[in-house]
Amino acid sequence: MSEEEKEILDLVRRYEDMVDNNIPAWFDSMEWVDIIDYYEDNEQDDRLEQATLRAYKKFPDDEDIVVRMANLYLNKEEYKRAENLIKDYIKEHPSEELRGLLAGVYVESGTHLKKAEQTYLKMAEMYNFKTVSCVDNDRIRTIDEISLEVLKIVKDKINGKETS
Repeated sequence: MSEEEKEILDLVRRYEDMVDNNIPAWFDSMEWVDIIDYYEDNEQDDRLEQATLRAYKKFPDDEDIVVRMANLYLNKEEYKRAENLIKDYIKEHPSEELRGLLAGVYVESGTHLKKAEQTYLKMAEMYNFKTVSCVDNDRIRTIDEISLEVLKIVKDKINGKETS
């Protein structure tokens, strides 16, 4: 067992003592992230939810904790809560990681494919990426259709042609 693994186990034990035995303890935001990740990695869903809620209550403006809170909502299929949490955070703290997660929320919920596409396109524009639409009108394109378009973009790039 590595030194880092030992430190995380000690951290989790301290957290569990706090919860199970009502022993006062304080954790900074990165320690909360380590605790949450430990429970996620070890598939301890009850502890994961409890730790995530406690961490978010203490650090609602910490991006890493907001991401984990949104993932908790996604795992519980509470898509609207995840969407609202991310949108509220992005208003105050612009974040490309959370914009990507927001697009993922739209895809996961299966109800906002156009919103997901718009969110990804906005990110692509910001970073000057070439984009390939996965949606044609209201139909999701096949992987073959998308692959052919990507192949054309790559060929054009190799041949020095600009594609739109």
